[in-house]
Amino acid sequence: MCSISIDKNLYKDIIGLMKQEHEHPGDYGSQDTDPSNWYEGLGEYDLDHTFHPRSPKKRVTSSPSNSHEPTDSDFDWDKITSSSFPDQLPYSTHLTKDVISAMAQIQPTLPASYSESSAQVAEVDPSDTECEDSPIVWKPGQFMTEEFLRSAGISPKEAIGQNFLIDPAALELIASQVLPLAHVLEIGTGPANLTAAMAPRALTITGIEIDPDYAPLHQAVIPQLPNAQVLYQDILRFRMDKWAEADPDALHQVIGNIPFHIAEPLLQRLVRLGLSIDQVTLLTGDNFASLLTASPDSSQYSRMSFLGSLFEVSPALKIPAASFWPVPRTDATVFNLTPLEHALDGNDIALKLRRHLVLHSDISIAKAIKCFDPHASIGGRSADTKASRRQVKQELRRLTKMLNATNDWDSTFKSNNLGQSIASKLNLPDSILSTTFDHLNNQQIARLAQSISSL
Repeated sequence: MCSISIDKNLYKDIIGLMKQEHEHPGDYGSQDTDPSNWYEGLGEYDLDHTFHPRSPKKRVTSSPSNSHEPTDSDFDWDKITSSSFPDQLPYSTHLTKDVISAMAQIQPTLPASYSESSAQVAEVDPSDTECEDSPIVWKPGQFMTEEFLRSAGISPKEAIGQNFLIDPAALELIASQVLPLAHVLEIGTGPANLTAAMAPRALTITGIEIDPDYAPLHQAVIPQLPNAQVLYQDILRFRMDKWAEADPDALHQVIGNIPFHIAEPLLQRLVRLGLSIDQVTLLTGDNFASLLTASPDSSQYSRMSFLGSLFEVSPALKIPAASFWPVPRTDATVFNLTPLEHALDGNDIALKLRRHLVLHSDISIAKAIKCFDPHASIGGRSADTKASRRQVKQELRRLTKMLNATNDWDSTFKSNNLGQSIASKLNLPDSILSTTFDHLNNQQIARLAQSISSL
């Protein structure tokens, strides 16, 4: 039987709105007579399980062929109280009639046409698969081999370049990169084999998966991982800031094998989170890694390289191509990206200016420079909390290089025309100054990076 992580107050809110819909059909977004649809459109809840009811509204729906007029015998509303269900329930992807029955300790009479509907925070509805009839059986510690995934009806979509990591040794190596007791945001849960490998090390795992075809397999795996959940939505629409703010003093790590086409917007969003993210661990191809670490005088330098310069990029593991199904043409590399609080070359002004331009990518470079404040904080948790996690290593490297370099920025800081002074030092053409960061081409970005490095 499926179940869902849900607190008592949220459950009572949902049931309360379902009761209102039962008593006043159509006022809360649905005129359907099928009870399975009563809670659709009633509202949504966020990561801290705060329920946000939607305003009453009408929507026109087609008349069901097998109508069923709900009666009070369908649900015994008086039995649905805060004392009639357990204190804690495991995660899942569906709020089903079985869950409602289990939590309320009742057996509602539902029409034969009943179909499950998702109540998960998701951009894409999972498939309507009956949990109790699922043929997939998985046990903790069991590795998902090619044979197992085939038997579960799961196969890579080669048309979009999917490759499943199925080598147990490689999975364990990547899982070893999880920071102890970190909140992990997994980009692309896929068949959940890495999710299962990381679960013993992480405090929590929030998987973001855009493809609901994995839902039947997830229903067999995720309920057995009490610290894991899966949300079906686009990672670029997921509120990573809310996820990080939910437990600001804990460690936060983003892990995933990201598609190349979302790499730039994803890194840009991670930059906006500042020091709220302790580490980003990415499984990538060699081409991605070379773009991320390219220098401004390289022909490969791009916006991706500019974003990569805001992190300490460290190769951690080499994963052989044979570890994947199907086998790709090249090996893969696991990189750890740590947000930089201080520049590794000692040039903190250049680091802060690069970050500032990314954060203000929707205004012209000239305007962004004009409002640049070198004393502004990076964002994220307090310095006292950060120091024990990343500052020591970076500070030692920074101080080593600063011993051999000095500059005249102290006098510049005191100037009332700081932006003008920086713009003058950069000596950038109007074609760059008048353009937003988002609209610069790779040659212009390389020129911008070279000028900033010379500050």
